[in-house]
Amino acid sequence: MSAGSNIHWARVANDWTRTMLVLGRSNMPLSILQSAGTSVVNNVIQRWNTGNEDVNTLSGILRVANYAENVAKTGNCREHAAVAFAYLYNQGVSPIEYVSYASPGNHSFVVIGRASANPINFDPRTLDSAVAVCDPWDGRAISASQIPSSMYSGWENGFEVYYRHGG
Repeated sequence: MSAGSNIHWARVANDWTRTMLVLGRSNMPLSILQSAGTSVVNNVIQRWNTGNEDVNTLSGILRVANYAENVAKTGNCREHAAVAFAYLYNQGVSPIEYVSYASPGNHSFVVIGRASANPINFDPRTLDSAVAVCDPWDGRAISASQIPSSMYSGWENGFEVYYRHGG
């Protein structure tokens, strides 16, 4: 897919995720305040019910996304990325990857359009300009070239692919 198409899908997936997770980001003070604490409680229950290791399989990502969309209505970056990934998967967008910052990173998102599945750990500075990052937790839909100026610190250690679909 082209850079424009990948960015388009990143924006659409971000919008879908915000629509589905109406209680917002369960680890941000404003969302906690606006939901009267419900976002935190729901996310704790969600983590208990879906586990922390599920995002390295398609069934796990879809399970986390389903619970976040239909029960919890909230989540941290893990759940936001799962909802966006599931949306893109259901729309037939490919290739897509559920990705996190490499160790000791602590942030998850979706990469759209990376041509090769290898390596599993990679330096984002090596990505083709057509690749897009969909970060629904932060509401960002950016091209690979914008990673250094637009993503939270931690990207410098590289990205780690938890699951890839397509390509």
